Amino acid sequence: LGHVKILNPDGTSQFADAITLDKDMSEGVALGFSTRLQQHVKIAAASAIRRSADVTELDRVIFTPCQVCAENGQNKPTWSIKARKVIQDHKRQTVYFQDAVIQVKGVGVLFLPAFWTADPTAIRKSGFLLPLISVTGDRGISYQQPYYQVISPSMDITISPQINTAVNPFLNVDYRERFYSGV
Repeated sequence: LGHVKILNPDGTSQFADAITLDKDMSEGVALGFSTRLQQHVKIAAASAIRRSADVTELDRVIFTPCQVCAENGQNKPTWSIKARKVIQDHKRQTVYFQDAVIQVKGVGVLFLPAFWTADPTAIRKSGFLLPLISVTGDRGISYQQPYYQVISPSMDITISPQINTAVNPFLNVDYRERFYSGV
C-alpha cells in the first residue's frame, strides 16, 4: 500500500496510489493507476484490475501518445482517447474500448460506444489501428482511421480513410509485400 512505482526491464513503468496483489503477484487491483509505455504512450485510469495473466481491465481511462508539457502552457495532449472502460486481452491480442471519446486538445470530436484495436504488443494482427489526428495549415484538422489487414505471412495492407476540415477527404492505401530477395 502507498505510492507504488514499478520499473520494467523494457523501460516501461507503472504507477499507482495504492495496489493490492495476490500472493503470486499475478492478479490484483491498483487505484490511481498510470503507465508510461514505449514510444511515449501514456495511460491513466481511476483503477486497474488484473484479472489474470491474459486480461487487464481499466476504468475511467485516458490514453495518449502525445507529449504534454505544462511548463510551455500545453496542459492538454494534441489528441487522446477517453473511455469508460478498456479491456486488454493478451490471449486474443486485442484492446477493447467502451464508451470512448476521441478528443483533440481536450475537446471531444467523436463518440464511439465500442471499438477495438490490436494490442500494441501484437506482432501482426488484423484490425483497426489507433487513429491519427493532426493539425496543419494546408489540411486543417485531419482525422485518419487506419485499418490493417494481414493478407499472408509476407503481405499486408493498411487502408486509411482521412477526413480533413480544409480539403476534400481522401483514402490512403499502403500495400506491402516481402519478396524472397528481401526487397
